[in-house]
Amino acid sequence: MKTENITLEDIYDFIDCKYGPDDIIPAHKQPILKHLELLDKIRAMHLRIEQYGSEDHIVQHLISAEGLSRYLAKKYYNQALEFFYCDNEISKSAWRNIIADKMERGINAAIMAAKDTKDFVAATKLWIEVAKIRELDKVDPPQLNPDAAGRMFAIYTYDPKLLGLETIVDKNLVKKFIDNLENVTEREKQLAYQEAMLEPLKLFPEKHEDVRKSD
Repeated sequence: MKTENITLEDIYDFIDCKYGPDDIIPAHKQPILKHLELLDKIRAMHLRIEQYGSEDHIVQHLISAEGLSRYLAKKYYNQALEFFYCDNEISKSAWRNIIADKMERGINAAIMAAKDTKDFVAATKLWIEVAKIRELDKVDPPQLNPDAAGRMFAIYTYDPKLLGLETIVDKNLVKKFIDNLENVTEREKQLAYQEAMLEPLKLFPEKHEDVRKSD
């Protein structure tokens, strides 16, 4: 297996094998182990701000010290961040952790270098910014019940207001219209009154109360 062809999926599969210290790693898996060591080295450089302050510095070091092409150096840099800070791509969540991690190291260094109380307080106040970056100031989203996922709920209503529809303006005119209908039984008129919201409507009537049932 060529190192440049190793993917994160290959690395995860290698880790899942759980090789012990006394296990013999197969020859075709050994390039992954060496690649993991390189990714860990890149992560260490990423955290050493005083020596490797940016992506460009790390990429340039990989080119000169490891003999990599610029393309592979950038690829391995991104892969290291993906592996150590996120499960797949470099998402916003991963970048938040990266930035917060750098800030935490800087804060600790500032606290250690504080000459007086003023310096100490100024450094510790930066923890508020770290908390904001990690979004600790935001309310956690509601946890959905997996058992209820995908279920649909039906809401029954005869009130047109709830549906954003126009309501009857002149109910007396509607009642007069229903009363003047010919060849309509009293039960049918009662149903018309209810569906026109002129009388209370029972959505789920008992069998003997259902006006749609014949006498």
